[in-house]
Amino acid sequence: GFYPKGVPMFDYKLRPGPAQFYRAKEQRWVPWPELQPTDWLLDQVMLKLRDARSLLQSYSINCSVKVFNITNFPGVVPAVTDYNILLAEDAPYDAKHPVLLRVAWDPIKEAYFLFSKEAGAISILNSPGGNAKTSSFGPPFYFDSQHASLTELDERVGKIIVSE
Repeated sequence: GFYPKGVPMFDYKLRPGPAQFYRAKEQRWVPWPELQPTDWLLDQVMLKLRDARSLLQSYSINCSVKVFNITNFPGVVPAVTDYNILLAEDAPYDAKHPVLLRVAWDPIKEAYFLFSKEAGAISILNSPGGNAKTSSFGPPFYFDSQHASLTELDERVGKIIVSE
């Protein structure tokens, strides 16, 4: 079952019997007392994406960590839809950066995945509350590259920005 980190109201789930959790990196069930800080994969994802956010901001790309409600199973070729938590631009288009980027951190593969697409046309959409939202149309995001370190990601993003 679901057990959120640091929420005492769910401690009752530990009382019925010996609880286990799935250690994704080892692909096996482990007794709850063996839980390590590195087993909280969401913490790792958020930390790595914050690091990548600082990197993109150094290129004047305003971005934030966003949660997408996508239920897809990873395929052979990485796709932007393989990840529910991504680093994405705050604005859909910036004339200085006509290439849109998405960054994911895969805690199992311990790697950054970079996805990109050329910005398409911009449309202003009105939500029921009267708030205007912008949306970018155009080609889908494609898998650009995989990086074991922030330094490697920096090199690739630098090449993309220079080639714009």
